[in-house]
Amino acid sequence: MNIQDEITKLFGKLSEVTIDERVSTFRLNSILERPPSLSKTLIESFYHKIPNRDNYKFTLRIEEEEAIGFSNISNEDILSEAEEYFKFHEPNEKIYLQCEIEKKIEEDIISVYSFSELNKFVGTKTALEFLKIINVLKSSTGCINFKFLEKSLTTFQTSRFHFGYGFKKCEFQNRFHLIQSNCYFTNSSELSYSGDHFKILRLPPVENNIIKHFNTLTTLFSIISIFDYSTIIGNHLEYKLKGYKLYQGQIKVDDSFYSENKEYYNLYEWIYSSDGNVADKLGVARNIISLHISQNDIKIDETLIPSIKSAHQTYLKENVSNYLNLRSKILDELSWISQKSSEVIQNYLHAYKQSSLTFVSFFISIFLLRTLRTGEFSKVFTNEVTIIALAFLGLSTIYLFFSRYSVLKERDRLKRKYSNLKKRYRDLLIQQDIDKILDNDSEFNYEKSFINSRIKNFTWLWALTIITLLIAILSVSELIGTSFYYK
Repeated sequence: MNIQDEITKLFGKLSEVTIDERVSTFRLNSILERPPSLSKTLIESFYHKIPNRDNYKFTLRIEEEEAIGFSNISNEDILSEAEEYFKFHEPNEKIYLQCEIEKKIEEDIISVYSFSELNKFVGTKTALEFLKIINVLKSSTGCINFKFLEKSLTTFQTSRFHFGYGFKKCEFQNRFHLIQSNCYFTNSSELSYSGDHFKILRLPPVENNIIKHFNTLTTLFSIISIFDYSTIIGNHLEYKLKGYKLYQGQIKVDDSFYSENKEYYNLYEWIYSSDGNVADKLGVARNIISLHISQNDIKIDETLIPSIKSAHQTYLKENVSNYLNLRSKILDELSWISQKSSEVIQNYLHAYKQSSLTFVSFFISIFLLRTLRTGEFSKVFTNEVTIIALAFLGLSTIYLFFSRYSVLKERDRLKRKYSNLKKRYRDLLIQQDIDKILDNDSEFNYEKSFINSRIKNFTWLWALTIITLLIAILSVSELIGTSFYYK
C-alpha cells in the first residue's frame, strides 16, 4: 500500500505534499486543488486499508477558516459537514489537508507507512537519540516488528528489531543478566540492552540510517558489557576499566564510534558465550585491553582478540603473566632454529673447503716433489700418481654426496623441530595467536629458502670443482697419454 496514493484516491489530487514519518506517528500535509468529493465508499475503503491497531485523523481547512475533520474513532457525519463547509469555497482559496496517524504496537507489530521518510527522520537523530525513541516501545515477547505497508521493500533485522513483512516467533535470548553480574552500568534500569539486541543478522543491499545506528549501538553496548563501569550522559559514554592499568574517561558516541570500536562486539560475543567462565574471560580481557588502550582512546584492532583468547588459555593453566613468557620462549626457539640453519650451511661449506684443500695440497706436493727431485716440469703425473689423484677425486665425489645427504637431513630435522614447536604450544595458545607470533611462518620460510638456495649453489660449486680438477689431471697425466707435454 502506498499511503499517499490512498489519500489521493480519497481527496483528489494533492500538491505541495510533505510527509513526516516517525517511529510512532505518521503525518502528511498537502494542499488540495479543489474541494474533495468524499463518499462513504471511499472512506470505508481507506479505513480497511489502515491496520486496526492504528488510529488516523484527517483535518481540512480553508485558509483562515475553522478546520473540520474526521477520524476512524469519531462518529461525526463528515459527508454532510464537508458539503456544507465547502459550499461557499472560492476558487482562489487554498484548501489545506493534514493526515495524522498514531501508530500503536499490537502483538509486537508496529506499522511503517513510508520507510524512506522514516529513514530520513532517523538520519536526523544521533544513535543515542534514536535509542531513546525505540526504548519506549513495549514488547511482550522481547522483539519489536516493524511491518512495511509498502510493497517490495528489502527486509532486515537484528535479534530484537525486525523490519519486513511476515515475522517468525521471537526466540531472542537476553544475556543482560550476565552483564549485570559482572559490570556496573548506571543506566541499566532504563536501558537493559546488550550488543545482541542491535547486531545486524540480515543486511539490506544498501545501508540505511537505521542500520548505521544499530551498528553504533551494538558497539556501544558491547563496550558497556566489558568495562567495569559505564554511564551514558548526553551523547557521551563515561567508562572505567581496571586491568593491569586503570583507565577512566569519556568518549563521544558519534558517526565514527562504530568504525573505530567495532571489534568490541566480537570480543563481547566470545566473553559471554557458553564456552568457559564469563568472569575469568572478562578478567583476562580487561588486563590485556588495558595494555593496548590510552586515556580517552579505547580503540582495539582485530589482532588483540586472538591474544586475549590465548592469554585466557594460559590463565586456565597457570596465570596470565605466563603468556608473555610463552611468547618469549617461542621467539627464542625460533631464533635458535634460525641460528641452526646458518650452522648447517656453514658445515656444508666447510666440507667443500676441506675436500678441495685436501686435493689441492696433494696436487701441489706431488708437483713440487717431482720437480725438485728431477728438475723437470714434464712427466709430473705418472701412471701411479694419476691413479692416486683420480682416487682422491672419487673420494671427493663420494664426500660430496654424503655431505649433501647430511645437510638435507639436517634441513628436514629443522623442519620437524619447527613443526613440533607449533604443536607443543597448541595446548596453551590458540592457533591464531601462534600464527601471529610466528608471523604466519614467514621467518621460517625465509630460513628454509636460504638453506635450499645455499645447498644448490654449493653443490654446483663442488661439482664444477671436481670436473675442473678431473680435466686438469687428464691434461697432464702420462697414463691417459693425451697430455700436450708428451710427444
